[in-house]
Amino acid sequence: MADLTAAQLTALATEINTDPKALGYAGKTVAQRTTIINTVGASSEKIGAGVVQGWQLMDQVIQSEFIQLTVANQNLFLAYLAGGQIDASSANVQANFLAMFPSGTAPTTRANLIAFVNRSASRAEVLFGAGAVVSSWDMGRATGVPS
Repeated sequence: MADLTAAQLTALATEINTDPKALGYAGKTVAQRTTIINTVGASSEKIGAGVVQGWQLMDQVIQSEFIQLTVANQNLFLAYLAGGQIDASSANVQANFLAMFPSGTAPTTRANLIAFVNRSASRAEVLFGAGAVVSSWDMGRATGVPS
């Protein structure tokens, strides 16, 4: 990731100074703060998966549950996969997948898909977007402490 912008550095400084999720930044070194903000799950926050590859969704499917689907739902699922990339953050896509995999006949696959499209995130990702990582360099710049 490129260096944070001035606005992002201000947001990072506010994050460290106010610690809104009580992650324990106070009294920590730049390296420790950087680790905390980049640790997935530390703040118990979720982030949408966004655009994903079809194989990533296929990894969530339990074969014994897939074969219990109607042929129409199997075909719809395969049509999504054939497109390559899927916008897992789309409300329409999510509704279709939940309808394809009902809780009564495909509970594990359904739970896997729900967890996948709303995955655990690092605090950096919540602040700056999926895949964001704060560097020690940016942490030092934001807090005025050399790294």
